[in-house]
Amino acid sequence: MESREIDPTATELQWWGKGNEFPRDVLGCTQLRSLSVSWTNFRVLPREIGRLRNLRVLILASCGLSQLPEEIGQLRELESLTLSYNKLTCLPKSLFTLDKLKVLGLAGCEMLEVPEDVGSLRNLCGLDLSSNQLEKLPPSMANLEKLTHLDLSYNRFSEIPLSISALSSLQSLNFQGNKLTRVPPSAFDLPNLEFFDLRENLVPEDEKEALRAKMPKVKDLLLTEADSWRNARPVIYCWFVEDNGAGGSGYAVMDASLAKPLRPGERLYHTLDEVRQSLKYQEGNIPIVIPKRPNCVPECWKVRSLTANEAAQLEDSARSRQ
Repeated sequence: MESREIDPTATELQWWGKGNEFPRDVLGCTQLRSLSVSWTNFRVLPREIGRLRNLRVLILASCGLSQLPEEIGQLRELESLTLSYNKLTCLPKSLFTLDKLKVLGLAGCEMLEVPEDVGSLRNLCGLDLSSNQLEKLPPSMANLEKLTHLDLSYNRFSEIPLSISALSSLQSLNFQGNKLTRVPPSAFDLPNLEFFDLRENLVPEDEKEALRAKMPKVKDLLLTEADSWRNARPVIYCWFVEDNGAGGSGYAVMDASLAKPLRPGERLYHTLDEVRQSLKYQEGNIPIVIPKRPNCVPECWKVRSLTANEAAQLEDSARSRQ
């Protein structure tokens, strides 16, 4: 994308793999609602990013960023922010004033700790902190009462933080690839937990077997690699987007266990068969379809849930290709 190609009235833009500087012409697109910039190396995000005050979705993945300007806090309408695979060991305080934020992606950012201010993001539904160097979480995490999906995989946790026991809305919890030796009783009291990944930890075999009996309501309890092949069926949200804020429409899909899109950006599919083709199913695994929008969908999207007939078509389409 060259500067002359940028429409100043655009509401949605994507830019990837081009140049070592942030595309400054984008800063004049004040009507933008969705901006995705990835696989670049511009390292510095201009302070003028604060001009884009209509943004609902901002993706800055693998951009070589080492810091963010305080002006990020001027994006008051932001609902989804992905900053994954940068070097953001420190985050600006203003980021934690974004009270409409529902999804925050900080995977692979070389983080050593999570700021105490994270507890201010009370509307957060999905938080991805995977592939960092975390050993603990701040007590303020307990304030995230709406959090449904938390990914802490591939960090350095030796115990499950106490603050997680207060997350009563939690549906998906991923601790794969840490150093856990036990699971505290508080983890058994998460009333809505459906997905719990404990693979690649140090939990003794006898305790793993006991966990199966103690957590009967967890539909996908992954303790070993064998569990992932035997039990884990693809679970997806699928819904229809009538208007994504940029005039686009079509079917959208999201991995229900990870709370993040299955495809980069916000791709929409024209038919249910295109949805099926976009997914990778293991042999013999029929997907579980949740035919409704997840909580983390940007409010600027006009959406509807799938009809029962559409949901059946999607499952039948996948089953016929097994």
